[in-house]
Amino acid sequence: IEYEDLGKNNSVKTIALNLKKSDRYYHGPTPIQSLQYATSQDIINSFQSIKQEMEAYTPKLTQ
Repeated sequence: IEYEDLGKNNSVKTIALNLKKSDRYYHGPTPIQSLQYATSQDIINSFQSIKQEMEAYTPKLTQ
């Protein structure tokens, strides 16, 4: 028995990843400047909307 993946090792020289200023990558993408500020009522409305969506969610376990 002969397996192709265990055959010759045609290694490709890899290059190490060197991140400059790696602290930029710790928190993921962030906007440069926020153009619109959320009010307390906006946050409450969003929370209530998400809560309603979660309460109405029914998983489809058979696909």
